[in-house]
Amino acid sequence: VHFILQPQDLGPEASMTVNADLYNGGSVIRNVIQQGFFRHDIVVRFRNGRGETSVVYANQITRNTTLEVKFSLESVGATVGANTVEFVRAGPNADRTGAWVLFDQARLEIRNPKAPVSPSPTPTPDPAPTEPAPDSEDPGEDVPEEPVTQEPRSLVWKLGVNDNKDREFTSDQQGNGGAPGRATRAPEDPSFDAANNPPVDDDFYFAGRYPAGFNGLSEDLELSLPEPDSAWERALSMADPTNRMHFVLEEADLGPEARMTLRTILFRGSSKIGNDVQPGPYVHDVVIRFRNGRGEATEVYSKRVTLWEPIALEFPLTSVGATEGPNTLEFVRTGPDAERTEAWITFDYIELHSKNSPAATTPSENPEPQPPPSDTPPVQDPAPTPAPVVSDPAPADPPFPESSPTDPTPEGGTTPATPVTSG
Repeated sequence: VHFILQPQDLGPEASMTVNADLYNGGSVIRNVIQQGFFRHDIVVRFRNGRGETSVVYANQITRNTTLEVKFSLESVGATVGANTVEFVRAGPNADRTGAWVLFDQARLEIRNPKAPVSPSPTPTPDPAPTEPAPDSEDPGEDVPEEPVTQEPRSLVWKLGVNDNKDREFTSDQQGNGGAPGRATRAPEDPSFDAANNPPVDDDFYFAGRYPAGFNGLSEDLELSLPEPDSAWERALSMADPTNRMHFVLEEADLGPEARMTLRTILFRGSSKIGNDVQPGPYVHDVVIRFRNGRGEATEVYSKRVTLWEPIALEFPLTSVGATEGPNTLEFVRTGPDAERTEAWITFDYIELHSKNSPAATTPSENPEPQPPPSDTPPVQDPAPTPAPVVSDPAPADPPFPESSPTDPTPEGGTTPATPVTSG
C-alpha cells in the first residue's frame, strides 16, 4: 500500500495504526482443498521513501485474525513524500501444497496531535489603541467569545470475542419470543437474584434506563450493568429467527456529525433434515434494522449469506432517526424456509460503536438585544417608547464448520445505510 505523507504528518508525536482482517486461511494438496485453517507466517513492513524497511508485525496465524499495530512514525524513519506498508506471507511452504489467507479489509490511520499550525500568509499588525474623547461616553462593543471545542464522545457496546467461537453465548430457545423479554442479571449486578434470574430470550439490554412503553415494557427497567454475554442467543434459526439488542443514547451522542459503526461475524451456517445434519453450507437471508425509541425501523443491512460472513456497517445516526434514550438493533433471519428442514447461522461477536464529534460552539450565541445609545435628553411626557422586541433566529437545522450439533439445538419505512468500504 503506497501513500504520501506531508510535512505536517510527521513529528515526535506522530503515529500510524495498521488494521487488517485476515480470514479463510486455506490450503490445497494436489488439487484437493484441505479442511481447516492452515498456518501462515505474516509479516508487515514499513518502507520509507529511501527504501529502508522496518518490521512492525511478525506472527504465525492459525485462525481468522484482526491485526492492529500502532507505532511511531519516527521509529520507522517515515519520510515526507511517498512511503509504503507491505503485507507478506513469509511461509511456511511445503512440497506440492498451496496455501492462502484472504483480506477482508485493511486500513491505515495517521495521527499527529502536535501538527504545526501554518501562520497567516499576510499578518496584519494590530492598530494602536485610541483613547475616547474627554467627557464622552464610550458605549463599548461586545467582544466575540472564543469558540468552545467539545471533545468527541465515543461509546462502545460489545458482546463476545472475535475468536471464531460462540461459547460465550447460549443456545437459542427454539421460539421467536416476543418483546420486551426480561433482563437477565449478571452476578455483579446489585439486583441479581440467583433464584429468580430470568433465562435467555430474544431481547438483550445493555446498561441504562428503559422507560415503560419502550419495546413493550410494562414498567421502567433500569440496569446498572449490562446483561451477561450468556444472555445473548448464539444463533439465528428458522425456529428462532430474531435477536434484539437495546442500548441508551444520551443527548451528547446525537447531532449532525454522530455516526454508528457495527461489526460482527456470522459463521457456521448449517442445516439438517430431520435429525441428520447436512454436509456443506446452507443459505440464510439476514436483515439488520435500527429501531429508534419511537418504534420506527430503518433497514441498514440485507444480504443472503452462507457459511461465514463478516459484516461492517457505518451510518449517520440522523439517517436512522436515532432518539435520545433507548434504541434497538434487530438481527433477523428472514428465510429461506423449507419443509422438515432446520437451518441456523451463529454469531462470533458483535461490536457497536457510537461516535459524535460536535462542532465548536460559542457560549452565548443569542445575546439579549440592547437599545441603541442616544444623546437626546429624556422626554418626560409622554412615557418613553419601549425598545423593539427582537426574536432569536430559528436554529439551523471460512472457516469450515468445526463440528456438528450433538442435539437438535443449533450450534453454537427502510433506507439502506452506507457500508464501510472493505478491501
